[in-house]
Amino acid sequence: MIEHHKSTPVLLHCLYILTHSLPGAPLGCQMYEFYYQSLLGDITDSVDFQSAWKFVKVMAKLELEESATKCVKLLKKCSCPQLVETAKILESYVHELAQLSDHAKIPVSKAARKKKQPNEFEKTRAKILDYLLETIRKYLRYIDSFPLHELFYFNQASWLKKHLNPVISNVIHKALSNPGLYIPSAGSVSEDTGIDPNMPDVCIVYQLYLECGKLINMQDWRKAFISIVSAEKDVNDNVLCEQFHSAVSQLQFMGFVRPAKRKKDHMQRLTWYH
Repeated sequence: MIEHHKSTPVLLHCLYILTHSLPGAPLGCQMYEFYYQSLLGDITDSVDFQSAWKFVKVMAKLELEESATKCVKLLKKCSCPQLVETAKILESYVHELAQLSDHAKIPVSKAARKKKQPNEFEKTRAKILDYLLETIRKYLRYIDSFPLHELFYFNQASWLKKHLNPVISNVIHKALSNPGLYIPSAGSVSEDTGIDPNMPDVCIVYQLYLECGKLINMQDWRKAFISIVSAEKDVNDNVLCEQFHSAVSQLQFMGFVRPAKRKKDHMQRLTWYH
C-alpha cells in the first residue's frame, strides 16, 4: 500500500503529460480529474482512457519524444525503486527514438506502403507506448484490489456530505420551531397552549411567520407579536416594537424575508415548510 501511495501520483502525472493536450481531453485537463478517475475504478479499463490512448498511439515523433522525456524525469525522482528502474529502460527507448531521422517516419518503398509494414519510427513508438501502458497497468492499480484498503480509504461520500455539509435551512427551521431542544428554559409550541410567550422573540416571530402567506403585513405581524408577549409580561409597547423589529431583522438576515417591492408596509416570505 505504501508503494502504491508513492507510485500513483507519479504515474498519474505521466498520464497527464501524455493525454491532457489531446483533442477533447478525454481524461480531463487538470490533475485532480485524473486522480478522481483513478479512485472510481481501474483507469486503464475506462472508455475515456481507451479513447485517449488511440490518440496517443498516433503521436508525432517530436511530441512523443518531448512527452516521454518528461515522464523519464518524473520517474527518476520517484522514491519507488521499481519506477526508477522503469525510468532507465524508458530512457533507452527515448534515446533510440531520438536517433531516428525524420525520414524514418514514412515507408521508403511503395511495396512496403502497400503491405502496411511499420517503419522504424512506428516500431519504436509502439515499443515506448506498450512499455508505458504495461507500467501503468502494473503499478496504477485500483485501490479496491488491495487487501484491507478500507483502513486508508472511505467510499461513502454521501454519508460524509450529510454530516459535514448539512442543509442549513432545515437546521435553522428546527431550532426556531422548537428552541427547547437547545435551550431548556426557552419554552416551546404546543397544540394546547399555542405559542409560549417565554420563547425567544425571534422564535415567536418565526411561528407567526409560518402562518402567513406570500406577503406579510408588518402591522398585523407586530400586533400579533405584542399580544402574545404582553400576555405574561408587563412591558411598554415601544419596547415590544423594538423587540419585534429586531427579531424581523434577524429573520431577514437568515434569508426568510425581504422587503416587498410594491408594498412598503409588507415583507415578502421567501421560504416554505410543510
